[in-house]
Amino acid sequence: MKKILMLAFLAIAILLYPVIVQSKDHSEINELFGDEEEIEVIVALKDDYNALGKYELSKYKDDFEMKKMMIIRQQERVLSNLDYEDMAIKKNNEKASNLISNNDEIDFKLNSKFTIVNGFSGEVTKKGLQKLINDENVKKIYPNREMKIFLSDSVNIANASRTWGLIYNGANLTGRGESVCIIDTGIDYTHPDLGGCSSTGNINDGSCAKVIGGYDFVNNDHNPIDDHGRGTHVAGIVASTNKTYRGIAPDANIVAIKALDASGGGSDDKIISGIEWCVNNASLFNISAISMSLGLISYK
Repeated sequence: MKKILMLAFLAIAILLYPVIVQSKDHSEINELFGDEEEIEVIVALKDDYNALGKYELSKYKDDFEMKKMMIIRQQERVLSNLDYEDMAIKKNNEKASNLISNNDEIDFKLNSKFTIVNGFSGEVTKKGLQKLINDENVKKIYPNREMKIFLSDSVNIANASRTWGLIYNGANLTGRGESVCIIDTGIDYTHPDLGGCSSTGNINDGSCAKVIGGYDFVNNDHNPIDDHGRGTHVAGIVASTNKTYRGIAPDANIVAIKALDASGGGSDDKIISGIEWCVNNASLFNISAISMSLGLISYK
């Protein structure tokens, strides 16, 4: 678990390297927005365990669970200072006290609350951005960049066939018993070399023996079927069972995370949500590695 957490935090750090706002005056903010009324951002918050209080601190023996609750409290603390709209609740047509009826008063449209990364994402107005800049609990504000993959030949693929005959702990090194979480355009789990499973509305229902779980962050459902092709290509490199074109770990299971759409486009917050899903479900699906193929992602 510690290994996959370190991998996840490293990947998120790479994604969020360019910071757009630490402290800006009004002229700089106007320049940042240009002709737009709102811009998409990821808001990183400061870790502050005092937000939990002594009683809550005493409840947690697991540092990971304590951190997740601290993140929830910090998110609540910062969002309480904003007039914000929760887009997930709005899409579900649910009523909530935090929804603002007058769009002119909204500072922030909340898209995602992260669970292992201390922060959240959404669309912010100029007024809302100034409030966030002035909030002592806000660490940094990053652009939620749009990205697009591009197809390319795989370079320097490891000659894994040399390891398949090796024995470790009584088993060949073919990935058996391990799962790889692939964050991409989804996976065609009906492909004969990737399980040949029947189409399902919930890939977590246990009906597929190869692609054993996952989530679709583009359509917000449990059916991460590939409508582009690249995610399936990557999954084949990882774990294809084809006799001629075997994957690097042909006996490994796959967890499919769809964070990029049919055109191959997406954004930082969906990638982060995908990483978090892999980490939070690592024990359930025995996930030991995350694949994002960042080398084939370009930012617009």
